[in-house]
Amino acid sequence: MGGVRCASGRGIVQMPGKGLAARRRVRSRGTAGFTLVELLVVIAVIGVLAAMLLPALAAAREKSRRTVCINNLRQMSAGLEGYVQDHAEYYPSGLSWGGASTLAHVIDEPQFWAFREHRIKGGGVMDASWGAIAAQRSPPNNIWSPYVNFYGHKPGTANRDSDWEAGQLNASPLNIGLLFIGGYMPSCGPLSCPSRGVDNMRNFGMTSNPQPEELLFGDWRTATTPTGINFRVRGMHYLYRNAPLFTFRSGAPPDGYWKARQPLFYTAPVVLADAACPPFKTPRQLNGRALMSDRWDKGPALATAQPGWGKDVHRDGYNVLYGDGRAVWRGDPDGRFLFWEKPRKGTALSANFASSTAYDPNITQSEDADAWYDNRRQGVLGWHVLDETGGLDVGIPVE
Repeated sequence: MGGVRCASGRGIVQMPGKGLAARRRVRSRGTAGFTLVELLVVIAVIGVLAAMLLPALAAAREKSRRTVCINNLRQMSAGLEGYVQDHAEYYPSGLSWGGASTLAHVIDEPQFWAFREHRIKGGGVMDASWGAIAAQRSPPNNIWSPYVNFYGHKPGTANRDSDWEAGQLNASPLNIGLLFIGGYMPSCGPLSCPSRGVDNMRNFGMTSNPQPEELLFGDWRTATTPTGINFRVRGMHYLYRNAPLFTFRSGAPPDGYWKARQPLFYTAPVVLADAACPPFKTPRQLNGRALMSDRWDKGPALATAQPGWGKDVHRDGYNVLYGDGRAVWRGDPDGRFLFWEKPRKGTALSANFASSTAYDPNITQSEDADAWYDNRRQGVLGWHVLDETGGLDVGIPVE
């Protein structure tokens, strides 16, 4: 067995030979581990499994974020319900309602805003101190957007950021912002979409959950860029359909134009709205139509092939809140909203996705063919598509 017996017969002396070498080779092979080929096979298998599982995990996370957005809209729906119950069934919108010769003089205010000694009530106007501190009554036309909920403007030409010191009345609520100031929502958290991945308030220099005191009288110097401009805006990751209605004209409008009632496209029976007021003043006028949604607006300068705001949220669809309290998912698999047609006018003074309440239903094709076209195929059509998804105004022609 690889050795020889001593002559005395007392033992066996092991001699090196093939048997010992073989045993050593066997032991060596038993403790060597994976070969390179085996290791590569294992890595490949893990990679295949990861490729199969990661999309499913990502889809599950996105579905969870959509659920959070649905809950955000439901919270705002509850706030809106409380608001309209307390304010003669009027929806929140701008601080000044009504039509006049210019937007600077719209004053008929059937809504509510109260903080400290400053107060607006039905039919009243703000006290004189408001105009001297922050003129909110007439935001720039492109600021009358469905995602804006706080706005402040410093009159004058200096445009110094030092004008925005904390402690002054620096901004006022618009649209959904009225729910926080009025105590109808306990937190600003629902303003932020989790798919966006940005804290909406902290992104504008505020704390993550500011109180009304901070929103109105806080330090707004970092609220927007670039510096040196004389207005500040706070937005949200959702759209509110009842932003103030702005009807535009490139030239001087006819006498009484701002006071004329404006028909809303794609509604049956036709809803008549007023300049500087929400398109649908009351739940009865809204009649269950879409009221809020994830953001799908798109800047007027973006080409059709460039995606709109939807790319930063759920991308393949939008959560929609209807006036009857339903909050549902509306898929957009073909990217119709994401790659909406660029407006022919391409300016904020024309109807476009960025300011979907800016349009002029009375303009004729002979006056301005491009504006006439945009009025029928931009923001008002976007909301109508959501209405039809909810089973409302289905098949209604533009006029």
